[in-house]
Amino acid sequence: MKAATVARLLFAHILYISLLIPPTSCSATAETKETWLGVYFGGRKIGYTSIRDEDASYKGKPGHKSESKSVMALELLGNKVTQDVQTLSYSDSSYTPLYQEYTISSNGSATVVTADYQPGKILCTLKSGGSATSKTVDVPPGAKLISDTTTATQGKQIAPGTKDTFYFLNPLTLTLDKTTVESVGRARVALNGKSYATIKVLISTSLGNVTSWEANGEIIKSEMSLGIAMYPEPKGVAMNMASKQPAFVVEGAVVAAGNGYTPPKDFAVATAIAVAKPISNPRAVRDLTVTIRGIDDPKLIISDARQQGKPVSGKAGEYRVHIKAEAFDAAHSVPLPIESKELQLYLQRAPYLETDSPEIIETARKIRGDEVSAYKVAIAIRDWVHEKMTPDYSIGVPRSCTDVLQKPRGVCRDYATLFCGLARAAGVPARVAAGILYADGKFFYHAWAECWVGQWVSIDPTLKGNFVDATHVKFAQGNVTEMFAVAGIVGRVKLEVNEVR
Repeated sequence: MKAATVARLLFAHILYISLLIPPTSCSATAETKETWLGVYFGGRKIGYTSIRDEDASYKGKPGHKSESKSVMALELLGNKVTQDVQTLSYSDSSYTPLYQEYTISSNGSATVVTADYQPGKILCTLKSGGSATSKTVDVPPGAKLISDTTTATQGKQIAPGTKDTFYFLNPLTLTLDKTTVESVGRARVALNGKSYATIKVLISTSLGNVTSWEANGEIIKSEMSLGIAMYPEPKGVAMNMASKQPAFVVEGAVVAAGNGYTPPKDFAVATAIAVAKPISNPRAVRDLTVTIRGIDDPKLIISDARQQGKPVSGKAGEYRVHIKAEAFDAAHSVPLPIESKELQLYLQRAPYLETDSPEIIETARKIRGDEVSAYKVAIAIRDWVHEKMTPDYSIGVPRSCTDVLQKPRGVCRDYATLFCGLARAAGVPARVAAGILYADGKFFYHAWAECWVGQWVSIDPTLKGNFVDATHVKFAQGNVTEMFAVAGIVGRVKLEVNEVR
């Protein structure tokens, strides 16, 4: 059952990395520039990125046009998964964005995000499964906007000591992400035996950091989290998935002795969280205490009636988390309809959750029938989703509940999205939960759901049964877009099991 329990927040991380391509300096008068980069994980080729920049006009005003394409192919729990991300951006003469379009596709499913930049706001539209959802993103006063990190230093040379802060739209979360671009010094490096005098640049964001080495405005290497690296390559080499990783060294640096360890080629296994103390019969665990290390953002440590997290005194980024799982008595459920103003947020349409879709409404109506118990309706939807869905780990794209309903296959993220869309349409407040789950000796990244039925109750449509065990450790909750906040900690978290009951 391991494959059926593992979420693919990992591809959200890969998509985000495709937006963190290191900045390149180029002349503001350059008419066209094309860059090809090979992408490697653990020394193995997993994809490539191409970027084409040129002078262009937008709505009659001179500026710039940028097109990029990222193709990633990973092995995930023994399955081959591919993802294709294409972007189109128009900016003005100072590289301030005017319009963007992202197309994210994988195995027959696609999500398209468009962004129209207006004074003080960005008008976003997300299309998936034939439905569209709009969201307005407010721009903080004085914020420096960029299309992505590739335009942070366009038109100027990077000098050592240079540091600036920018904001760019994250198409996964439909929020503005803050990024700091800093030149941290000079270094002489060698790529495939050729020596370069480079500027070392550090890009810091909430969902991942990138270190790059640049020579005369060209990327020599960029290094990202999870052991992912990118190198400039000729087009034919970049597109060749059998290409060998280039040899790169920082000249004069002390090379650490190898530890004889090669990361598994399976991305999910390589990023799972190993623990020294195994957990037997995890689906029945009712009480769990763990120590989690490597959490920079305290907002990811959520405390509620089920889970309590506290920082460990004197240890930055370390938290003690206690989860207590209890079965819910259906007799305590509130009746429908639920009219509390505080809960209306969890009944509304949202990106990826088209609760007013005729298909979603009709399906929710059939499942609910004449039932008025909020909990019994939630369980009926859980049972329907679990039975209707087919595990399919080959789809590496965020999908809306309408798309999942039309093609009822996918991973835990898709199960949770479909469940929440149907639950909201049936009148049951619902939200997505994202975090980690113990299975087969490790904690894997996972997504499930929560419903308000008089209290918040965990529901996991991916698994059998109504009881949601205490090895579900939550880092994010809310709409589907909130789920992607977990992507930033993938591969960085350490966990110690303290007590299991």
